Amino acid sequence: SWTHVLVLIAATNVCNGRIVNIWQSSEAYPSANNPDRLVPYPSVNISSRLNVSLPTITVDIADKNQEILGFGGAITDSVASVFSQLKPELQDEVVEALWGASGQRYNLGRLTIGSTDFATDIYSYNEIAGDLNMSYFTIDHDRLEIIPLALR
Repeated sequence: SWTHVLVLIAATNVCNGRIVNIWQSSEAYPSANNPDRLVPYPSVNISSRLNVSLPTITVDIADKNQEILGFGGAITDSVASVFSQLKPELQDEVVEALWGASGQRYNLGRLTIGSTDFATDIYSYNEIAGDLNMSYFTIDHDRLEIIPLALR
C-alpha cells in the first residue's frame, strides 16, 4: 500500500554514488507480529530511464542543496501531558525507543511556541494584551511537563 511505500521512501538514505540504500522505519510492517524495523532492503540503482507505470521521484545527484541533519519529532503540549502520566519505567522505555541506541535514534526535537492544535489548552507565553515590551513573558506553562521531557 502507499503507506508502506512512503515509509520506505522517507527512510531512504542519501545517494551513495549511483545506488540508493533503503531501510524500513515502521515498527509494524510487514505486520505487528513480524516487524522489520531498521532492516535494510535491497539497494536500488538510480536510473535515468522513466518507467511511467511506477511512481517516480527524480533525484538530481549533482544538486547538493540539502543535507539530512537527522530525524526526530515534535514535543507538543499533548505529548508531554501523556508522557508525564506514564510510570517512570515506561517513560524510560519510550525515551529509549525514540532517542536511544537500541531505538529509532532520533537526534532532533521540535518545540512549539505557545499552544498548537495538539495542545491540551489554549495559551501563549504572554497573556497580557498590548504588552509590547514583553514584561509578562513567561514559559511557566512549559516548566511542568514540556521542558522536563525535552531535557530527557
